[in-house]
Amino acid sequence: MTVAAPEYLARQGRPESPGELAGHACLGYSSQVNNRPWSFEMDGHLESVYVPLRLQANNGDALAQASAQGMGIAMLPEFIVTEYLAGGDWRFCWTPTSLQL
Repeated sequence: MTVAAPEYLARQGRPESPGELAGHACLGYSSQVNNRPWSFEMDGHLESVYVPLRLQANNGDALAQASAQGMGIAMLPEFIVTEYLAGGDWRFCWTPTSLQL
């Protein structure tokens, strides 16, 4: 799931499409130095976007905390984001086609 803190979205605006993520601070999960594209199914077609990573880590909980503090948009698995969404700490943007961690 792609999520962001309400404070971040108030400051930077909510991207209306995955292509607009290039203009945002993104927080990425990776144990590799190279950035992988984020892929989404939008209106029946696959859209893959290379996003600028403000922060890259191999720990989903660290990325969740950074995103909840307004540092940027994160793509994280549902088991991590559920509590934050329920508590109002994040707003949902989109669900990726598959989350490759």
